[in-house]
Parts: sequence; C-alpha cells; structure tokens
Amino acid sequence: MRMVGRGSIRRVLVTALALATGPAGCGDDDASPDGGDDGGGEGTVDVPDVEPDETAADDGVAEDDAAADAPDDTAVSICDAPPAGSIFELSAVAADGEEIPLSRYCGQVMLLVNVAALCGYTPQFDGLQDLYGVYGDDGLVVLGFYCDQFLHQAGSPAERAAAEELYGVTFPIFDVLNVNPPGEHPIFTWLKSQPGGAGDLEWNFEKFLVGRDGTFLERWPTATTPMSGPITTAVEAALAAPAP
Repeated sequence: MRMVGRGSIRRVLVTALALATGPAGCGDDDASPDGGDDGGGEGTVDVPDVEPDETAADDGVAEDDAAADAPDDTAVSICDAPPAGSIFELSAVAADGEEIPLSRYCGQVMLLVNVAALCGYTPQFDGLQDLYGVYGDDGLVVLGFYCDQFLHQAGSPAERAAAEELYGVTFPIFDVLNVNPPGEHPIFTWLKSQPGGAGDLEWNFEKFLVGRDGTFLERWPTATTPMSGPITTAVEAALAAPAP
C-alpha cells in the first residue's frame, strides 16, 4: 500500500472544499464570503437584478436640450447699454420737472415734435393725440417739447396746461427748451446731425421720427400734419421692425 503524506491529504481536502463551495470572491484569504472570520457562510451572494434607469437618462437629455435652447443671458441689449452717440444716452426735463432719459422709450418708435401753446399750428396737438391713440398700443410714443424760440409762442405754464387740456393730450410733454442755437438742447443737436435731419428748425411743430433701435428715420416740416399719409406710412413701417 502506498502511503500518502499529511501535506498531500490537506491539499486534496482544500481543493475539494473549493470545488464544493465555489470561489469566495476578492478580499482577505482568511475572510469568509459573508464577512465572518471562520468561513461559516454559503460562499455565494445573490445579487438582485438592477434595471437601467432610462427615465434618468431621458431627463439628462432633456436638460441638455433645454440648456441648448435657453436664451443667452449674457447678451446686452442696446436698451440696457446704449452705444456711444445714441439718442438713448440723452434726456430732457418733463413738464413736471422730472429728468427723463430717452432710454425709457428704447424699443418704441418715437415721434419728437417741438410744440407751442400760442401758435397758429397749436391745433396739431389734436392730430398728434390721434396719432398716439391709433398707434400707441403698437409701440409709438409721441414726445412733445415746448419751444419759445419762435415769437415766444410756447405760452405760460397755465396756457400750456390749457392747450393740453383742450386737445386731450396724454402723450409725454417736456418743459421749454431751445431747438436751435444759442443753447440748443442736445436732443435736437443729435436729430439735426443725422442724415436727413440737418438744418435749423424754422417753426413750431416740426416732426422727427426715430426707430425702435434709436435709428433716425425721417423729418417733416410744420405743414405736414400728424395724420397725413407720409407720416402714418413711415410710422407703420417703423413699427413693423423688430424691437432691439
């Protein structure tokens, strides 16, 4: 009979045990599969099936798409930061004494008019109010600037208030300023510096049209009435332009 050494018997038993229980997994050679120290566990661990979370993946794609479609908040509108030389950098004193920046009207179409309470053309207040009433909701604003340079026809504060009441004026009205030298107001300096706007004003109720983005568009003399075809046509075209 062949004698088998004690070491050989130990190796056979260890091999048989390993085949019977399966691999113990990674870790310390002396540790049992269930984390104990004496190898008393089954040797295998059931791992539940985990379905991939497709909803989370879809949500991630949706968030990426939304981020791509979101507007660029870093873009600066000309209304927030008017470029140098823009009319939106200028301001004027309103009839109530408040300093009003023209940037307040950025994005609207502006019709700027030098007005007077004691002029033969003062009834044009009526047409200006009609124009404002027709196109105001679409983005037109009429701005009236009292001027006393033509035969001192601006009128006293009481006379100006009476004229505005008589014609039902609701558009913004500004205090007396000069539209020509000396002491010409910067707004009218700007208007007259633009192509198509040049030349000193000759009388009250001259009209200047400025687009939504502050671009000078057109100038009309006193005799061109507010609701005339040339003005309404130009106003409608200006209103059709997108806001900046």
